[in-house]
This record gives sequence, structure tokens and C-alpha cells, in this order.
Amino acid sequence: MSRLSHTLLSGAFALGLLGAVTAAPAAVWDFQSDTVGSVPTNGVVFTDIQSSTTVEVVDGNSTPADPFGGSGNQSLWMEDTGGSNSTLTFNTGNSGYAQGTISAKIYVVDDDTNTYQYVDINGGIGNANTGSGDIGPWIQYIPDDYGFRAITSSGTVYFTNTFPHNTVVDLVIQFDSTTDTFTGTIDGNPLTDGTNTTFNFFNNLSSMSSVRVVHAMSVDRPPATTFYDNITLAPVPEPSGMIFLGLGALALVRRNRRG
Repeated sequence: MSRLSHTLLSGAFALGLLGAVTAAPAAVWDFQSDTVGSVPTNGVVFTDIQSSTTVEVVDGNSTPADPFGGSGNQSLWMEDTGGSNSTLTFNTGNSGYAQGTISAKIYVVDDDTNTYQYVDINGGIGNANTGSGDIGPWIQYIPDDYGFRAITSSGTVYFTNTFPHNTVVDLVIQFDSTTDTFTGTIDGNPLTDGTNTTFNFFNNLSSMSSVRVVHAMSVDRPPATTFYDNITLAPVPEPSGMIFLGLGALALVRRNRRG
């Protein structure tokens, strides 16, 4: 093998190692290993399901059917007919991430007009639902009464973004526990109240290790139905690790040049 080929292969190996090591591990709840027709259990550490709420995993053959599509795909269906909050908390099983993202694919059904639908997705810590004390970024959707909003330490923020019904919506929340702030996008568009795009946590937290989904409706309104898929909690790569491996790759290339 020529010196140039060896150098290129060594550099490629180092860069490949760099990509492999710095690729951020993520906790993904895609419901593929859960049982269709039952409450999901994979990664779920807290469940509070009221009698008025249906919570189960569905696929393309279910009624209602999984709306996200794809052969063999499974997703989470939550439907409330009575007005009591039902909660699922998903946990990574580790100490959490200081910076990262919370994301989910969401499909809100327009069951009827004047629906009071309470869709709540937020990030926190711990292995159980301990109330609002361990919540950082907090996104909420009550379409006809309040719209799409965030609950922050400085009060409620109302977004100007729309949250369409009967279509798949991609919600991504970028959080930073070092500043206790978050930003986000919906279908790739930055979350904004018309002026700001960065918002405060509800409470100061040092890390995120769980994602909580809350679902409810008003007792005097039509049923509220929402589907979720690919709920994800992921960290950002550590810069120090990237720098270390980058220097290692450079040193390896230089060594081969001298060889």
C-alpha cells in the first residue's frame, strides 16, 4: 500500500471514529416494541390514565388507525371524553442531558368545533410525575381557548405559530439547562410570540432525563384525540470530545506523513 493510500485510509478511519463517537445518543420512543391495543410500557416510568381517557398503541389495522403511515408503523393514541388529565412519562434511564432536543411527531384530530383539547409535552427530570416542580421547557396546546403556547417562569407566552389539525406536525424543542432557556420549531418554522424566539424554562433544571405527555379536554366538549410518534430526547455532542478526537485524527495523519 502506498504512503498516500495509507494516510488517506488512516485519516478516513480517524474521521469515521470521530463521527461514531460524537454522534449524540438519543432516547427514542417509537412504540414499535409495544403491544398494539395496550398502554405503552417501553421506557414509560409513570402512568396516570383516567377512566375517561383511552391510551393505547395503534397500527395501520387499528380503529382508529395509525395516521403516520409506513408499513408496520405503530404510534400512541390518546383520546379523552371526560376532562381529566392523563399522563405518560418517558425516561432515558440516565442522569439526563444539559443541552439537547425534545421532539415528537404529533397528529391532532379535529373531532368537532369548539374543542377544548389539552395537549402538553415537556421535559423534566426523575422517574415519576412529581408535578410541575421538575419541568423545564413546557409546551401546551389548547386550540379554541388559548391556542399554542408555552408556560415559562415569567408567565404564559402565546405563540403566533399555527398548529394544524388532521396532519402530521413536527415539533422540536432545543433546550439549554445552563441558561434555563429553550427555542423550538414547528414544521421547521421557529417558535415565536411575534417578537421573541427564546423562552425561559418553567423551573430551573440542570438536566433533562424525561419527556412527559399530558392529555385532557373539557367535560362539556367533544372528544379530544391526538396521536404521537417518535418522541425523542437527545443531547448535543460534547464539544470537548469533538476537539479531542479531531486532534487525534490530525496527529494520526501527520504521523503517517512522516512515516
